[in-house]
Amino acid sequence: MQDFSKIEQAVLEAGNKARRRQKEIGFSFKQDGSVVTEVDLETERFLTRVVSGEFPGANIVSEEYPSDFQADREITFTIDPIDGTDSFSQGMPAWCIAVGILDSTLTPVGGIIMAPRWGVDPDQGIFISAIPGREVSTSGVNIAADQPSHTGASHLMIGSKVHRRYDLSSYPGKLRSFGSSVLHVISPLVHSAVEGALIPPCYIWDIAAAHGVIQRYGLSLEYMNGSPVLYRTMVHRQIAEHHIVCGNRRTIQSIRKHIRPL
Repeated sequence: MQDFSKIEQAVLEAGNKARRRQKEIGFSFKQDGSVVTEVDLETERFLTRVVSGEFPGANIVSEEYPSDFQADREITFTIDPIDGTDSFSQGMPAWCIAVGILDSTLTPVGGIIMAPRWGVDPDQGIFISAIPGREVSTSGVNIAADQPSHTGASHLMIGSKVHRRYDLSSYPGKLRSFGSSVLHVISPLVHSAVEGALIPPCYIWDIAAAHGVIQRYGLSLEYMNGSPVLYRTMVHRQIAEHHIVCGNRRTIQSIRKHIRPL
């Protein structure tokens, strides 16, 4: 069995370091207008070094430092050094570090996520590690093996720009937005009132780690038009084709029923 323990420890180390530095961080803007901090850059360099050292034959698809993707490799890692950089740069708690694991068919098979300031204990945060061939390990959160079937009076996580493309007025529950796609996707596991998520088109590092976790619990990621989320184009740093919905089968059907394109 492949050993991912050093990568798990690296994510924990990077998360704790980022938490300590958050109160003093400065930020700048990338060409697309999104926020980037020095912690993003340092964290990505650190995690890339650890992952490439442990799995020298793996692909690494990361946010800040592009690399060439080789289709014949057995394993692909995605790295989002800070998912929710805008929240991080403003001192908010809704951010995390995420490493996704995909197999040779580009199917998510695992994910390592640390949200150092999220959850009921902001000093402990949340750590979730879904390693191929091993039971999911967690700290700071209790994930039930069987998630409840929500019936409508629930919460839906949405991206900050979803309202520009969809009519949300018919959704019977409450709408929430944290600012982190990873936290949005895993919210049905972490927060009992959340039934699912609706994510704007994003990049592979924004969802792959969370996808690798939720599929262990029978939850899915699909495009709103009903087609599956495939990563064969996204590994080349292309944005997802459509908005993405997350949840169990009943939840996904309910979201499509109540939320329509403008």
